[in-house]
Amino acid sequence: MASVGLLRKSRIIQLLVILFGINLQANLINGQRVEVTPENVIVKEGGSTTISCRYGQKINFCLFHINGSDSISVNEKYDNNGVRYTGAGLANGECGITIDRVTSANNGQTKCTLGVDGHAGGLVEGLAQIVVARSAQPEIQIENTHRNGVFSTEIPLKAYCTVVGARPQANIQWFLNDQQITRSLSRQVDQETAPGEFSSRQDIEYRLTPEDDGKSLICKAVQFQDDNENRYAKQQLNIEYAPVPEQDFHVYGLDLGQTATINVTIRANPQPRVHWTVDGNSIAEGQRIQRYSANTPIPLGNGFYNVTFSIGGLTLEDTTKTYYLSASNLHGPREYTVKISSSDKPLTAQGLEVGAIVGIVIACAILILVVLLVVFARLTGRWCFSGKSVKSPTNETSDTESADIKSSVKKLKEKQRLPTFSAIFKNKKQSSDALCKGDGSGTHQGNDDEQRLADNTGDGSGTDGNDNKEDKQLVYAELVLKPSGNSPVAERTSQRPSTEYAEITYKTHEENADTTDETTNKSNNK
Repeated sequence: MASVGLLRKSRIIQLLVILFGINLQANLINGQRVEVTPENVIVKEGGSTTISCRYGQKINFCLFHINGSDSISVNEKYDNNGVRYTGAGLANGECGITIDRVTSANNGQTKCTLGVDGHAGGLVEGLAQIVVARSAQPEIQIENTHRNGVFSTEIPLKAYCTVVGARPQANIQWFLNDQQITRSLSRQVDQETAPGEFSSRQDIEYRLTPEDDGKSLICKAVQFQDDNENRYAKQQLNIEYAPVPEQDFHVYGLDLGQTATINVTIRANPQPRVHWTVDGNSIAEGQRIQRYSANTPIPLGNGFYNVTFSIGGLTLEDTTKTYYLSASNLHGPREYTVKISSSDKPLTAQGLEVGAIVGIVIACAILILVVLLVVFARLTGRWCFSGKSVKSPTNETSDTESADIKSSVKKLKEKQRLPTFSAIFKNKKQSSDALCKGDGSGTHQGNDDEQRLADNTGDGSGTDGNDNKEDKQLVYAELVLKPSGNSPVAERTSQRPSTEYAEITYKTHEENADTTDETTNKSNNK
């Protein structure tokens, strides 16, 4: 009995699981929705569009309703009245149509109805919105003008642009010629006047300037991104304004003694009347007083006028005066200052072109770089200065270096003017004579050598006053040995360099006297 009860319970559980699965599958099927691509599409009349409906299982049949029209049954072979099937096949869960030529009748809602298994009623639906674009022409309405359609810089321009019956709604944009206006605009107001059709309006309050004279105020209606059609309204602007202020005028290059003509350009609308003032005298346009004459302004277009003033027999005093030009029209007066000169126009940084300024800067930079490189090369002994490096002195010198040292020593001694040098050689000469009295060989040679050394070191003038200033001085002298005959001295000398160096030490008179006495005594003893 217990086993029978357990068996019944297991069968009941299995049945409940099966029922739950069936119910879950049904809910999943009922929860599926039709995927419509695209859900919203904007297309021009005469263009083509495609609507596709997809479902996650096999589609038994497919119906389309275009803007409430009668349904059409679509399959893979359908192609009728400009509508044809598009998709991967009903068996693959896709049904779509392509409208080759869209008309206004297609504007509105499109519905696809799919027959599928396992769904309540066996039907599922998807919706799409087709908007057949219809162009709408914008219009500009001016709320205020100065007079007779003429605008003024003194009163802000007020206007609005409307676009009626646009499908889809239009985006309003404002321009002055090609320059878009993004300020002084109100928020655009859109109103749906019919299903899918809109009327739009936007206001502008814009302060005009003299530069806007002759331009066109444009309102453009843009309905969708790919719309390249030019739908706009245009209003030509005729703007009146007082003479425009300018900086002082400077006129250069006038010839002294000749009739000088002063040319200035001013801007005003309408044409201004002018007069000149010189030294308190007023000269109106078309009038001549003494050497001065004022001409009537000549229009150059777009509100510009050329104003001329002539001076007969220009003098240097005339170039020191200040000339005042007054211009006025119905919007107000303006005064300008004019200065003249017989000199050429001075060159200023503003008169130079950007290219010239850049060229000057580059040339200066290159020059500075070259100078720095030359200085660097000279200091470091590189490149073309590599052969001019200074050699450090050593203890051993060649014959050529000896000549350089000799010249340097000579110049140094000439500058120093050793006060007791000749006196030293005089004492040395006396000692040599005393030593050589007993032997006559080499006496003449010694006198020549000492005389040559004395000649190289200069005379001994002025030695008496400096004898007591210095105790000792060390001088280097170059001696050339010249032995006489075939004496043993000559043989020994020939084996040694012919140039030797000796140190000569300056001694005081007392030391010289002692040395001389000692040498004399030795000679006598010999």
